[in-house]
Amino acid sequence: MAVKGSDRHKILAAFEQRIHHSPEAEFACALAEINKIALFRLQALHASQA
Repeated sequence: MAVKGSDRHKILAAFEQRIHHSPEAEFACALAEINKIALFRLQALHASQA
């Protein structure tokens, strides 16, 4: 899970919600989170080189 900008309560709530996902829904959610993490890393890389 991309936790940047989330507090402990939001993270735990997301876990509680996602535990009930079907494998297909969880896979889609996981891909979206991977995209967020990649975006955060690219933004940090860009900021460090600016």
